[in-house]
Amino acid sequence: MQVSRRSFFKICASGMAGTSAALLGFAPNVSLADTRQYKLLRSIETRNNCTYCSVGCGILMYSLGDGAKNVDKSIYHIEGDPDHPVSRGSLCPKGAGLIDYIHSENRLKYPEYRKPGSDKWERISWDEAIDKIARLMKKDRDDNFITHNEKGHEVNRWLTTGMLCSSAASNETGILDNKFSRSLGMLAIDCQARLCHAPTVSALAPTFGRGAMTNNWVDIKNANVVLIMGGNPAEAHPVGFKWVIEAKIKNNAKVIVVDPRFNRSASVADLYSPIRAGSDTAFLLGVIRYLIENDKIQHEYVKAYTNAPLIIREDYSFNDGLFSGFDKDNQQYDRRSWHYEIDENGHALKDESLQHPRCVWNLLKQHVSRYTPEMVTTLCGTPLEDFIYICEQLASTSGKNRTATILYALGWTHHTGGAQTIRTAGMIQLLLGNVGMPGGGVNALRGHSNIQGYSDLGLLSLNLPGYMPLPNEKQISLQTYLSQVTPSAIVPDQVNYWKRTPDFFISLMKSFWGDNATASNEWGYHWLPKWDKSYDIMAQTQMMIDGKMNGYIVQGFNPLAAFPDKNKSSAALAKLKYLVIIDPLVTESSNFWQNHGEMNDVTTADIQTEVFRLPSSCFAEENGSIANSGRWLQWHWAGARPPAQAWHDGKILGHLLMRLRQLYREEGGVCPEPLMNLSWNYIDPYDPQPEEVAREANGQAMQDIFDDSGKLF
Repeated sequence: MQVSRRSFFKICASGMAGTSAALLGFAPNVSLADTRQYKLLRSIETRNNCTYCSVGCGILMYSLGDGAKNVDKSIYHIEGDPDHPVSRGSLCPKGAGLIDYIHSENRLKYPEYRKPGSDKWERISWDEAIDKIARLMKKDRDDNFITHNEKGHEVNRWLTTGMLCSSAASNETGILDNKFSRSLGMLAIDCQARLCHAPTVSALAPTFGRGAMTNNWVDIKNANVVLIMGGNPAEAHPVGFKWVIEAKIKNNAKVIVVDPRFNRSASVADLYSPIRAGSDTAFLLGVIRYLIENDKIQHEYVKAYTNAPLIIREDYSFNDGLFSGFDKDNQQYDRRSWHYEIDENGHALKDESLQHPRCVWNLLKQHVSRYTPEMVTTLCGTPLEDFIYICEQLASTSGKNRTATILYALGWTHHTGGAQTIRTAGMIQLLLGNVGMPGGGVNALRGHSNIQGYSDLGLLSLNLPGYMPLPNEKQISLQTYLSQVTPSAIVPDQVNYWKRTPDFFISLMKSFWGDNATASNEWGYHWLPKWDKSYDIMAQTQMMIDGKMNGYIVQGFNPLAAFPDKNKSSAALAKLKYLVIIDPLVTESSNFWQNHGEMNDVTTADIQTEVFRLPSSCFAEENGSIANSGRWLQWHWAGARPPAQAWHDGKILGHLLMRLRQLYREEGGVCPEPLMNLSWNYIDPYDPQPEEVAREANGQAMQDIFDDSGKLF
């Protein structure tokens, strides 16, 4: 007989009656002393990475299901990976809640379609969705493709359909995004890097040669001073912030927070000092003045590794807040006067003594001279004694045995002068000799798990992979392009890594066009779209409002939540002819046509946009690599299949591309060559696998390669 545990104890309370009841067979059928079975017993363990921020914490996913027919694995537990070198087993509350993301009620499971003016979603098949989207894209491309500009130069661009790319998808998906969009001639391409850290690349790339963190997360522990401005890593990057705490505890580092708000990072800092929002550049220029005036400069480093001794042209000037070359009518600068004086060998003139009035060192001294401590206090609202203390702490790292690191995030990048602020931070670290030293540097704390990877892959309007610029319409030949974008050595014996730009570019063309890229057709150079201006997300939104953009593909992106003006974004999407959403979740952007009262007060019947909602896999359901903020490349594995009929992003792109090729092959169309000649030679072109895309990205030798001594590699 069976009784409940509670009932059994009630019987036992009666003493001898309980004993008799047990003898009569009324005991529970499982011993009450048995321990609960181990939660992870018989589970499958899979390594992956958290998707919520750029720390890229390691996670262990546990799933049940042996993979037999009709038995799919299901992830039921996630915890931190103790072997991960950055997170060391830790997860913040966001990471600890990943299981809720995977099994969210808002997961998309089937392709859906919203007809023009309709107030509901209709479930459709993948074949129908792919065919409808491909036909809409082909018609728009054929109707609006520009083969030549008004001067007759070949430009091969398609401006009326754009694409927003994810920054939490893998690098392998990003490579497919790039090949797919550029082969169609798209210029209106962007990703989250534009919204989050565009000023970072604009500032750090010309300063250090690359637009990313100068350190990795772990190296922060080696810093002696940590300055946090324009960010709140204790809250936004909690696990990465552990390395700041480790520097504080084990390296006796001074942690300083300068922010308009007293935040969680400030609560554990040695000093918190307030600052007026938007005045960070003045603050940092004041720091530079302090370092120069008090001779807290690492002179040997500055002379050897910076442009301080180089001499600027005689027609350079700075007056009344404007640099030379400003065009009032166009509100733009002609920057030729900012260049160096050049000798007969094409090298910049230099003055090792730093006495020449037009050397960079003296121009910098003159420029920052106005930012006295008193002026900084007036402009920034920072107490004078706090500012002096911060300057002293940073100055203490001018010696060779101490370093400082600067951490920042969107509090800098989202200002109109964000690039200038970040550039100034880089100048401070160069003056102190902190770049290239353990614990020293300028560290941009990115937002998504692979936003650094998508930035490196060039998924921005005017970029190509590796931060090579996309050719513009004035660069009418490959030779013109390479001569203009390949930097020459500024000083004798300079390493000049980017002198190999021609090699990098031709390798990229071979990866795009394969055997179809040959010397006789300039390696497929003319198949690339050529730009006349930037078509970033701000320009894209305005083009929609103006009726100049008809289609939009949104992959793992939620513009209504991310763009600065939600109402303008909603109105812009309503002007489109078609919108394709590729996402694991229901988003506000996919439902922009729905009326939600004051939250989204639209007239559904008036919105004629055709909307497709395609369910995709999430991070836990795909193999691939991501690059965290410190550019550590991490491979992760799928712990389960996508739910129901959801597809991987690569499979969606593969089916779209192959259907477009079929349509062009059967019906013809405008300029099909870039699309038809694209190298898409995967085992299954409809479903490229991450491993084969990764091998492709790693490169291959097309012929024997020899070193400088003639030895075969």
